[in-house]
Amino acid sequence: TKLIDEFKREYRSEDAIRWYSKDSFLYRMINKALRTEDLDQLQTFRFFIGDLSQRLSYEHQKIFSSDETILTVYRGTKFVEEEFEKLKENQGKIITTNGYLSTSRLQQPAINFAMKPTKRSGVIDVLFQIPCDIQYISKSVIYADVAQFSDYPDEEDVLFDLSAEKKITKDYIDLTQKETEEKSVAIVFGRLMCNLGQYDKSQKYFEELLQKPDGEDIAWIEFNIGQALDYKGQ
Repeated sequence: TKLIDEFKREYRSEDAIRWYSKDSFLYRMINKALRTEDLDQLQTFRFFIGDLSQRLSYEHQKIFSSDETILTVYRGTKFVEEEFEKLKENQGKIITTNGYLSTSRLQQPAINFAMKPTKRSGVIDVLFQIPCDIQYISKSVIYADVAQFSDYPDEEDVLFDLSAEKKITKDYIDLTQKETEEKSVAIVFGRLMCNLGQYDKSQKYFEELLQKPDGEDIAWIEFNIGQALDYKGQ
């Protein structure tokens, strides 16, 4: 299609957020691959995913350096009744999702999204209100204002990077800060497999990378092998 041809011809790493923000094949295919944990498809998009995460880290500094202390964002979605009941049973616990988390600084766009007509039966409209203590979470959770890159800037979208929903402990903060500062496309992809619970594949991936590191940080590769083994209880 015209958009695919444009992407092949014009894409640059600094445009990753703009391309992801479009309602296009890229957004849909990446989110489907993350949701279904399709590692073959994710392998195809690994360079774009790496670019997107790095650009979000760069834009995140603008929020972190601002005078804001609490950022409140909203997300509208739909749950089937069974999922909604599980949600109520787990109040106060951590909610995990696979993929990037799209939110808005404004409540109304999130409400509109939640209430969009659907052919699915037995679904419940849900609105999440997510307060973020900017100084407390600092680099442990990466998110950025993406309105300037969006075709709909008035919605004031805020996009959270992969794994933003993880529990914030000191160990996780230290790990994520190191990952943000040092990650490459190769490392991001291996970490993504681990985040999706594919510990065996993540371990194998990093072991193969260790044989041919091609300039990657050996200590960081070995750390991720150990991380996969730890998750497997070995």
